[in-house]
Amino acid sequence: MSPQYGARTAVVIVTGPPASGKTTLAARLATDLTLPRITKDGIKEALADGLEGVDHELSRALGRASWAVLWHLLELELAARRSVLLEGNFTAADASARLERLAQMYEFAAFQIHCFASADVLYRRCTERIVQRHHGHADAERFAGVELSDLEEVFDADRYRLDVGSQSLSLDTGSPDSLDYDSVLEAVRVHMLTA
Repeated sequence: MSPQYGARTAVVIVTGPPASGKTTLAARLATDLTLPRITKDGIKEALADGLEGVDHELSRALGRASWAVLWHLLELELAARRSVLLEGNFTAADASARLERLAQMYEFAAFQIHCFASADVLYRRCTERIVQRHHGHADAERFAGVELSDLEEVFDADRYRLDVGSQSLSLDTGSPDSLDYDSVLEAVRVHMLTA
């Protein structure tokens, strides 16, 4: 069981464009904070494991299904009053609206960690990791012949910035070696203690 901090349940949300370092950061934070970690890509990969020949269209369908599962799992954690860490490329309008609806049913305090980097860094990372990524993402097909200029909307950091009030931290992850992880961890701990 995850530890309870403060009076309310804490929901830590790690968001940002593809390849902005969300997964690495979220895994480390979840371990250090002893929080369950629900990830959109983790769900998608589990769903894809039961399928063969995942093309780009099926990958997109699995992505939509993964979001539905993620929001369902979050609601289960909130109903049990357990703090949780979520990770994914949440889009601002949809995720903010969903959190607002959940806030009408459950008492929780959200804390957003918004990761971002320059579009050229994100594009390079996306193309370099194609061979390492799970087949459920169909990245080879998704990025085949696609230029950086075609992905401006995908890499637009503001697209993934949620409306959670002042409880937010923005991290430029373009240079991971310069990231002050201890300060990030402390900011989340303070949030959880005062939630």
